[in-house]
Amino acid sequence: MMTRTDLKMMDSKELRELRSLIGKELDFRAKIGQELENGRIKEWVSATEWSARIQKQKEKEIVRRMNKITITTPDTINKDDSRT
Repeated sequence: MMTRTDLKMMDSKELRELRSLIGKELDFRAKIGQELENGRIKEWVSATEWSARIQKQKEKEIVRRMNKITITTPDTINKDDSRT
């Protein structure tokens, strides 16, 4: 956390950038709050929870893709040849 002294030590360019970042964060929070009130967002989760969910989805997608892959072995090649 920054103290008043830390702010006093910053130059004008750094303070303007900090003000801009704070403004963007406050605008984002206001937008999300409005969407929560309007019902467009059904659930609010922390960044950690969101990351965990995304990771689980990626893992499920990898497993789904792996299950689709047909592995060719000498046994399956011979079986395919005997059908023709």
